[in-house]
Amino acid sequence: MKLLNISYRIRRVLILYFSFMFLLLGCGRGDTLQPKERVEVSLWYYWEDERMQKALAEVIDDFHHSQNRIRVKTQYIPDEDFRKQLALGMADGKVPELALVDSSDFQYFHAMHPFVDLSEEIEEIKTWDAQINKACQVNGHMMGLPVGMNCAVLYYNKDILQEAGVLVPQNVEEISGVASKVAQNGKYGILFSAVQSEETMYSFLPIFWGYGGEVDSINSVQSQRAFSMLRDLINSGAMTRECMNLTVGDLIKQFAQGNTAMIISSSNFVDSIRTMNPELNFDVALPPGNTLGEHFSIMGGEILGVLEEEKQKEAIEFLKFFKVAEKENFP
Repeated sequence: MKLLNISYRIRRVLILYFSFMFLLLGCGRGDTLQPKERVEVSLWYYWEDERMQKALAEVIDDFHHSQNRIRVKTQYIPDEDFRKQLALGMADGKVPELALVDSSDFQYFHAMHPFVDLSEEIEEIKTWDAQINKACQVNGHMMGLPVGMNCAVLYYNKDILQEAGVLVPQNVEEISGVASKVAQNGKYGILFSAVQSEETMYSFLPIFWGYGGEVDSINSVQSQRAFSMLRDLINSGAMTRECMNLTVGDLIKQFAQGNTAMIISSSNFVDSIRTMNPELNFDVALPPGNTLGEHFSIMGGEILGVLEEEKQKEAIEFLKFFKVAEKENFP
């Protein structure tokens, strides 16, 4: 009798156990909570600087850890191919959700395929510098997020200028004289990039404007004087003809190595120069202006815009995160 009671109890336990497992497994087949698949947004960029690539990867990684709904997939496209590939994509209607474009190309691309209006999406926009916002605006609307905006400055080697007993040139008329005096012992007075790119124009336009030149009248007397200065610098030995093959990156290296006393380039290369040569004694100043004391510069940088409207909500959420993280992550 005792054995029968045990068997009965065992059967009851087994029945309850298997009934519970059946219910559990039965419900699990249709109702098991699976990790929600993230919405993927693509981002095209052309940064070749390893530091910038690393910084971008870190921001995206932090973004992925901050939420579980959106995933950002990046695609690096070499600078020389970026414009063509993005333009072709716009023509075919096959564009990424996000694109990081040069500020000088922004209006061109917007005319081909309008970027999404961010004016009411990011509250902080109204507190940003008006000149920076202007680079991203179309008819008063913010169509992109400014990234790493910078301006052209004059880099000068303090030791070289001091040894030659000259001061930093304040206007364009002083450039040739200062550059000629410091060009000695295998060092150049000043170098410009002369390759066919927007980087070259970025570096030269402040000088061009200092002479009174205008881009829509390059045959004017003032414009011609700016180009004549380059010829005079080469003839005097203060600058090399090899400038025709030097990129902006090459200029930075030449300056960091102490091979030239002056260059005009982007303000965001200060840290790069310090990294290349921590011992270099240099400083920056406004590009030499005109004889009236007016100085000219030019703004550069990138603009991060949203192109694909279907996933614009997710893309904008990343932009908001990116703007907050930019100051801490980017060099």
